Amino acid sequence: KNGFYSSALALSEFSCSFLFRLKNPVKMSGMHLSKEFFELLKAIGEARSKQEEDRIIVKEVATLKKKLETPVSKKPVQNALATNRKKAKEFLVRLLYVEMLGHDGSFGYIKAVELAASSSIIHKRTGYLVCSACLAP
Repeated sequence: KNGFYSSALALSEFSCSFLFRLKNPVKMSGMHLSKEFFELLKAIGEARSKQEEDRIIVKEVATLKKKLETPVSKKPVQNALATNRKKAKEFLVRLLYVEMLGHDGSFGYIKAVELAASSSIIHKRTGYLVCSACLAP
């Protein structure tokens, strides 16, 4: 009987801690979610109908199309390249969510291939994941 109550107490403490971290996405360690990505996942999860979910995804597709455009800069900076790859990685994960929910994300396939050719193993894995999930064999 005592073990049951201590387990229930530990579970409730874990739940409170988890909910606190969900309400404060910046403090979540290891997840590395941007606030926009967290809000997207939250909005999709809270959608009350398929039509509302579709409106959220259509808006996300428009945002991703704008953000995945190749920026034209006259002077390439090495640090800017790393930042752009980090952002591109998150945008491609968001694109994967769009594809998984049944919407077209073909506009971002070339970025997935570019990221797969990266020298960074993390970016390469993300690029290969999106390519393997979205592109036909």
